[in-house]
Amino acid sequence: MESTTTARVVTVALLLVTSAACHQYLDPRVYRQVRPDLPAEMSQDVLQVRALGVHGFVVRYRDEAVLFPPMFSNPPLDRVAAGNRPLSELHDEVDAHLRAEWLEGVSAVLVGHSHYDHFMDMPYIAQKYLPAATLYGSRTAASILKAFAVPNPIVPVNGWKTGDKDWVDYRSCTKTPKEGCVKGSGAGDWLPQGRPSIRIRALCSRHSSQFLGLPVTSQGCYDDPPAQAPRTANEWKLGDTLAYLVEFLDAKGDPAFRVYYQDSPTDPEFGYVPSALLPDPATSAFGADLAILNGGAFDQVRDNPSGIVGNTNARFVLFGHWENFFRRPSKPMESLFTIDLGDLRDRMNGIRLAGGRPWRGEYWFATPGSLFVFARASASERGPASPRP
Repeated sequence: MESTTTARVVTVALLLVTSAACHQYLDPRVYRQVRPDLPAEMSQDVLQVRALGVHGFVVRYRDEAVLFPPMFSNPPLDRVAAGNRPLSELHDEVDAHLRAEWLEGVSAVLVGHSHYDHFMDMPYIAQKYLPAATLYGSRTAASILKAFAVPNPIVPVNGWKTGDKDWVDYRSCTKTPKEGCVKGSGAGDWLPQGRPSIRIRALCSRHSSQFLGLPVTSQGCYDDPPAQAPRTANEWKLGDTLAYLVEFLDAKGDPAFRVYYQDSPTDPEFGYVPSALLPDPATSAFGADLAILNGGAFDQVRDNPSGIVGNTNARFVLFGHWENFFRRPSKPMESLFTIDLGDLRDRMNGIRLAGGRPWRGEYWFATPGSLFVFARASASERGPASPRP
């Protein structure tokens, strides 16, 4: 606890100093917000992805949709960095920037970890906009939802208590995440969600350092709902960090689209998709159709983003969590002061020039509110169907 407190104090000082640095304002011609290759005809056989606030996305195929939690309240840096000051949930900001029609058909909410910037608006969104959706996340995330008295069905993917079913696939975690809470093993299973045209796999992952290699803040777990719902950054405990693989199935039961979601940049042994869940690279040009990656702290881990792009071999990549989330979304948008978007762009372009098997996909920095539409891969790109473990 003492080391975490010390790290937070150091982080506060460094962030306040660097916040005076120049922000990078967006130019869509430079940061690839304009995509020239939308399908000529908007048929149903497309994947639609709506970017929301921070690292929130709605991903939709036909009548099925899943939500990765957004944030719109965006508390200011000084309150967050202090750790023990209350953070305000700004429901007016949520309502101003989240349209109900964007959430039509969402049956599952997939929570990667439970820090405030990923999770603090979710209790309100669940109750107002998605009363029938099932919420999936770590034991800690489930406990927080219970503390907010969220009436939705809640599934802790690694179980409430020892001996409960653990659905998480641990095969890519060759080591146990140091900051994790639940120590599992094995291949896990597809999540229980009763939807025949969608499959969801939770993957063991971990949280990166947030700044200058310092330990991640607000580590810890809630095995049971806390007596009071979290109000400060310290109380929004990390819990276990998860990545997700989502498969949207066609009428034959084959994957029409595979979507990977990364909640935090990770070292190679964490959060990757096990090879058994992706097409054989010897016969398929691509693995996943879309990888949604966290642009925040991209430079805090080794082999990033080349490692995860190589692992998923996605046709398309979207980066979220790069904008200044200490600033209300009603204000003009700018990038987070600790993120060098030019460096991240150069790294992505460099992956295309790598030796061996260069990446042939496309990428974008997703602006909140923007809609991306992706056509289904051709038969030659998909390759033969792979077995489903």
